[in-house]
Amino acid sequence: MSGDIPDWLRGLAPDGEEDEDISIAPTLIQEEPEEEPVNLMDDLRNQIEGSATLPPTAAELARPTAKRRAKTTGGLAFNLRPDQQFILSVLLFLDVVIIGLLFLVMLGRIAIPAL
Repeated sequence: MSGDIPDWLRGLAPDGEEDEDISIAPTLIQEEPEEEPVNLMDDLRNQIEGSATLPPTAAELARPTAKRRAKTTGGLAFNLRPDQQFILSVLLFLDVVIIGLLFLVMLGRIAIPAL
């Protein structure tokens, strides 16, 4: 039987077990001990008592935080300055126009005059 096992697999065996026939013993499935029934309401009460933080009140939610204030002020989209936004929008517009024209030429709706 040891002739059936390739050399590379025999080399993976721990030291001293290279020549022995490796047999796989059937594993026994151990039964888990029975647990006493869980009361879900008690678990929920324990979670609520254990939580240190309470949800924010309506007054706390209405007050603008530093993170919200940073989003609303500045007028930056994608963290770009207004001049960068303008250049980006012009380039995007030109891309759409060029791709549209190429599509119309491919469909034959527009003919490019020969020069």
